[in-house]
Amino acid sequence: YKEFEEVLPFLPEDRTYKIYKDVRLYLPGSERWHTFSNFKTLDYGYFIERSPDLILLMQQRIYDYTSDYAVENAIDPDKMQQSYKFYTDANLEKLDGYTLVFRNDFGLVYIKEELFTELYGD
Repeated sequence: YKEFEEVLPFLPEDRTYKIYKDVRLYLPGSERWHTFSNFKTLDYGYFIERSPDLILLMQQRIYDYTSDYAVENAIDPDKMQQSYKFYTDANLEKLDGYTLVFRNDFGLVYIKEELFTELYGD
């Protein structure tokens, strides 16, 4: 969380943000944001439906869902392929509709492209 706090100053304080965070990430409550998580596998459809302003992902979760073992032993291969695509794109820093603004060995922070453009221009 301390490292995420360093990303926060660029967010205008006059609005509330919707933030997806992996379930094992800590983010204290705030009037500045509403957080939500999901214990199930993620895919682009999940984020299109919810349209968060920021997405906080753990690097370990990316590894877990892109491992050969996870793909080969998936209970629902079609759903796993959708999830694999999402996590692979996130790991390659090419998440559709979002711009990477922070990354370290623990996790990644993506911001919605429209918000990024609003704050930083092209």
